[in-house]
Parts: sequence; C-alpha cells; structure tokens
Amino acid sequence: MTHSRFLSVALTGALAVGALGSAGCKSVEVPIPEAAEGAPAPEEPERQPADRDQAAAEVVAEPPARGPATDSVQWPRITGKVVEVDSAAEPTRVRMDKGSSHGVEANDVFNIYRRNRYKGRIRVESVGSNSCVGVIEWLFEDRRIEAGDEGAHQSLFDQGEQLRLQENFVAAIRVYEQIQPGTEHWEISRVEIGVCRYGAGQEGEALAVFEEFLQELEEGHIVADLSPAHLARHEKATITAEYYRALILFERGDHKGVVELLSDFSSRHEAGRYGKTILSILLRSQLELDDLEGGRETIALMTERYPETYHSLESFAAMYQKVKDLRGDQRAWLYLLH
Repeated sequence: MTHSRFLSVALTGALAVGALGSAGCKSVEVPIPEAAEGAPAPEEPERQPADRDQAAAEVVAEPPARGPATDSVQWPRITGKVVEVDSAAEPTRVRMDKGSSHGVEANDVFNIYRRNRYKGRIRVESVGSNSCVGVIEWLFEDRRIEAGDEGAHQSLFDQGEQLRLQENFVAAIRVYEQIQPGTEHWEISRVEIGVCRYGAGQEGEALAVFEEFLQELEEGHIVADLSPAHLARHEKATITAEYYRALILFERGDHKGVVELLSDFSSRHEAGRYGKTILSILLRSQLELDDLEGGRETIALMTERYPETYHSLESFAAMYQKVKDLRGDQRAWLYLLH
C-alpha cells in the first residue's frame, strides 16, 4: 500500500473521528455486519420437523437466493425429463433421464413441472449411469406426473442449504447428516452443520464441529483431490470453519485466541465475502490487547484491500481512539501517519 493511499484513508477517517467527537462520542466501535447473518433472534421459536420426511416436505420448488455464510446457492444444476411413470407400482415410480454420470445420487430430489406448472416432487431411490428411478414423494393439488414432464434436480446438499437459508436449522442439520463421507459435498456439509448450530444459538456445539473438522484437516485425515471443483469446495469449507471458530472466540472475549487464529489468515486464504469482517474482528481483538503495532499492520492491509468501504474508515477511527487513549491526541496522529 502506498503512503498516499494510507494518508487518504487517514484523512477521511479523521473526518469520521471529528464528526463522532463533535457528537460527544467517547469511543468508536467497529461494527461486524456479517457476523450476525444466519443467526435469528433468540426469542424466535424454531420449527422442529418430527422426522426426515417432514423436513424434506418443507423444501419448495423455487430456488433460494444468496444467503448467510454462503457465497452462492445455485440450483437446479441438472434438469431432466420424465421417461416413464409406473403407476402400477406402490408407491408410483418415476424414471428420469439423468443418472450418476450427471451427478445424481440416491436421496436427491427432482421437482417436476411442465411449462412452468409445478406438479410435485420425487425422491431418487436407485441410480444408473444415465437414468434414475424415484418415488413420488408429494403431489401439488393432486396433479399427475407424466412422461415428458421436466424435472429440476436438487441434491441433498441443496436441500440442506435451502432449509438453512430459511433458518430451519434442525431440519437442515438432519439433511446435511445424510451426506456420505467422500461424496461431493461431504466436507462443506460438515461445516454447515456447525453454521446451523451457531445460527440456532448452540455456540458450544458449533465450536466443537469447527474444531473437529480443522483438527482432522491439520492431521491429514481430510485431503482434497486435485480437481479444481473439489479444491474450491475444500477451501470454502476450511475458510468457513476458521471464520466461525474465530467469531465464536471473539464473542466470548478470547481476543488472544482470535489474534492467534487470524494473524496470518489473509496470507493463507482468499477470504471472499468474509475478508472485511475477518480483518475487523482481528483489529478489534488487537486493540483490546493494546497491540498497536499489530493493529497498524491490520489497518494497512484493510485500507489496501478495501479502501472504499466503511470497514476501513470505522477501523481507522477505532485505531485512532485507542492510540489517543494510550498516547494522547497529538501522538495519535503522528503514530498513525508515520
């Protein structure tokens, strides 16, 4: 980062500090806007489906929007057609023209429709290379599923993601737990179970999930293959686990633990949507520990990577306030600008 860039942010931060000071504020706190995502207010009751079938029935046909702790949820990734309907079987069986070579697995679902007219849902029971057979799990208004209907595929992971985005954490966990080791979404599903525990207010259980995953990773029990898609999922799972582990420690006031976990995070990962929040958490913990040199380095990194965001300005203001408290106003400016 150039000195001029730091000075520009510093001067802008000075205006923020001045405005805050004129309003009579004695301290500045860095907000953590993303930290609360995925966690409902404690007083809101959570729906708890009685079993997996009821949980699955809550999955609707419309694809979910982007949501907490997830950069994107994109489904359907697979669309197919109904090839055959065996009405004589009990329950009725439906054959689709997509199979394992397309990424379909047992317990996935297809939402069936024709010309945007939704009909119902089938759950896959058996999978061949180029086709699969499922049973009708639910019909919308007793509509009939027929050969030629289209189907929008939804994997178990997609089902869990949608339930999580609906903040139905208990049902989401039950779906994630069905994903088998070694399959495409196994790693991230384990981590998302922890995210759901955190969202449900079970911080201790969530922390245990993240620590167990990261411990197995450190010990070499979890190894990503070399395919770009798997490596991307592996990295996402790792980043999410490390982020939430640090967030929980931060909320518990374990600032030393946060600094130990996050001091080299930005050099090890491309943190994506967590980047600004991670640096904010790190800075807040460094300031709580009176680690001015560490805070200065974090401010420099933040203003270099996110110069136009309010995170940088708020963080600079918080840093200024801490230095002012420790060294006095004049020395605060000298310290930050040199």
